[in-house]
Amino acid sequence: MGDAEDGRPPQDAVLWCLRLWVIGLRPPVADLLGRLGAADAVAGFEAFMETVSRGALRPIGLNCIRRTLVSADERALLEVLGLAQHGRRFEALLRLRELVAPEAGQAALAQAEAMGRALSRAGCFLETPEGVVRQFGLVRI
Repeated sequence: MGDAEDGRPPQDAVLWCLRLWVIGLRPPVADLLGRLGAADAVAGFEAFMETVSRGALRPIGLNCIRRTLVSADERALLEVLGLAQHGRRFEALLRLRELVAPEAGQAALAQAEAMGRALSRAGCFLETPEGVVRQFGLVRI
């Protein structure tokens, strides 16, 4: 499949899921993932968001569903999910370190990987950023 029924890429659907989840609208999250053919991704997504929420180092900035701009925190969460889906665990953990306490990082990564496997089975692949390790190294020097 690879695309939502409305023709938008999976990345957009997952962004909507992030925004819907944070305002407590769980049924539409399940519906969106179901329309991608990835209904079995719901459990991993919800567990990931719960872990991020509980382990957050600071308030995570998620926009209203009507916003067209993607916040830095939304971008980071999408990157974590994409990196985890593509087996780039180290880079995903580096991005998670910006958002959650270390003890939450491993759990969030495992949940992101579970969601990624479910999306992959449905033929949906999230984008991955380039140069996360390099970027992290340059920022931390």
